[in-house]
Amino acid sequence: MQAVSQYNKDRWDKALDIYDFDIGEYVKLTHEGCYGLEPQYKGPYVVVDKNPDFATYKIETIQGKVLDSWIHMDCLVKVTANLFRNQEVKKYLILTLILKNKYGN
Repeated sequence: MQAVSQYNKDRWDKALDIYDFDIGEYVKLTHEGCYGLEPQYKGPYVVVDKNPDFATYKIETIQGKVLDSWIHMDCLVKVTANLFRNQEVKKYLILTLILKNKYGN
């Protein structure tokens, strides 16, 4: 009975996607009230703080505006490279990263 229970636990745990986002990483926020053809995600956002005890994160927009509330990890998705298809967005993000690294803000 114990072996079957452990086998089932291992099988279900393997299916879970648990992410631990680092500070400075780009994430997308799920759009809870989307209708029809509206996008599923908002963003990208940058992780600025995390609370590992509750699996919540403080995020800010690319323009630097920090969201007021803490966001649970279930509502965040890691940004993939294909999100930045637009060349202007890529240039803006690269410039933002350079300025943040140079001035620390």
